[in-house]
Amino acid sequence: MSSIWTHFAKHRVAIFIAIVALPLWQCASPQYGIPAATYRGAAAEYWIDRVQEELPKGDLTSIEAIVMLAPFDPRADELLWRIVHDLCPRQILNVAMEMRDLAPSLHAKYAPRLIDLFRTQHSSAGSYALEALVLWDLKTVDRIPGFHAALAEVQNLTDRSDYAHDLNSEAWGIVDPEIHQRPHQYSLALDLAEASVRLDGRRDTAYLDTLAWAYFRLGRVAEAIATEEEAIRKTDPDDSDLEEFQAVLQLFQAANS
Repeated sequence: MSSIWTHFAKHRVAIFIAIVALPLWQCASPQYGIPAATYRGAAAEYWIDRVQEELPKGDLTSIEAIVMLAPFDPRADELLWRIVHDLCPRQILNVAMEMRDLAPSLHAKYAPRLIDLFRTQHSSAGSYALEALVLWDLKTVDRIPGFHAALAEVQNLTDRSDYAHDLNSEAWGIVDPEIHQRPHQYSLALDLAEASVRLDGRRDTAYLDTLAWAYFRLGRVAEAIATEEEAIRKTDPDDSDLEEFQAVLQLFQAANS
């Protein structure tokens, strides 16, 4: 028996770290991707209180814990929605990204709420809600009820310039020839690019170029060529983009021959 206590005395620091310190460190460090179960039970109260203390200071460094807790704890679910809807609408994007990466089970639950937020707040909060929907999970976005209706509704807004830019950026992020191809997302890219061009009134040649690439990615080469030709016609001869657009047109034409 004495040998056990002697062994314990020699290794008490290591034992303390393994039994006490490491679990506490994990609970205090959500950025390391701790499984959802870590945040449940007694930890839930701690994280909910911590985030509520941070909110008045504009500090949401612990939001990941609430995202992880929300599927399992009604208090965390209520707090998360209060954050994105009432307190910090600019956090919608951050929260959506956390949900996508950490708690995809929230996808179906929160997407309709974000659509409602977009439809009731055509403001910065609405813009962030729309972009959050686009970013949420591009592989399953076609299954979000109301997504395309919300996208179409953008066209009825008075101040639409920011939406056109945001939609084009998201579409280009899918069809950009310099990134890894994502065929399952090309139909979404076309929806976004078409909405962007309509909002802009077909004036911005970069948006037309994005639309042309969306057509091309989907094998609609004739439409890609026609759209790229439109972009070239509307580009100033001194614009540095002209040469690039012409090269893209040649690529499309070669694919169509």
